[in-house]
Amino acid sequence: SVMGDRGRCVQIMLNLLSNANKYTDKNGLVDVHVELIEDFVRFSVSDNGVGIPLEDQGQVFSEFFQVEKLTERALRGTGIGLALTRRLVQLHGGQIGLSSTPGQGSTFWFTLPKARPAPAAIAKTANASTVSKSSNGSLRVLVAEDNEANRIMVCDMLTALGHKVISVTTGKDAIAAAEAHLPDLILMDMRMPEMDGLEATRLLRQRPWGRDVPIIALTASVGPDAKAVCMSAGCSGFLSKPIQVDDLHSAIQNSSNT
Repeated sequence: SVMGDRGRCVQIMLNLLSNANKYTDKNGLVDVHVELIEDFVRFSVSDNGVGIPLEDQGQVFSEFFQVEKLTERALRGTGIGLALTRRLVQLHGGQIGLSSTPGQGSTFWFTLPKARPAPAAIAKTANASTVSKSSNGSLRVLVAEDNEANRIMVCDMLTALGHKVISVTTGKDAIAAAEAHLPDLILMDMRMPEMDGLEATRLLRQRPWGRDVPIIALTASVGPDAKAVCMSAGCSGFLSKPIQVDDLHSAIQNSSNT
């Protein structure tokens, strides 16, 4: 057995099985192999499909992989699913990789720690019935992000860290959701339709219930000027995209201590 959130571990395997199925022909073969290697359990999912060109193999787990480089048939199993899978594996303290030969097939593998005391980051997952500032540190987090891939990524990381997530796609919806749910923390994308994150943050700070809630800005912009703009609008934290699990966890910890 392995240590980790049961639902997320199942999701990791299903993501790789789905990819393998998409890589292969109707009569193709998909094989799953499990072995114990020291303190880790290694899972391998192999197929005899189209394979991935060598020059692309180091990029398929990236959120920014240029899938246009692959044939239409091969890219159907790549993309944000693999990027999310990598993040989930890393969050659980494991590793992920692949080996592939074009025209012959691919093997995707990942490792998870075998049963032992859980890492602090995933010791308590989203099974708690009371989440708002509960004893296990879980929070009610509002995520405002219009990009679907980014929203899914951030929400899954938060859930795996043990937090309750509410997500919206516009600044206007962020204000309405904040009023309805009174979140402990808001992650606010700075660029959204209808109303951007800067304006939404300014308006939230004018509400009595929005004056003290931590608001962490999510932005692809970097540098002191970008951070200064977000902070002047009322943000209490700043995260640059692509969001990393460790940075997200640190930002949440810092916001909880202020």
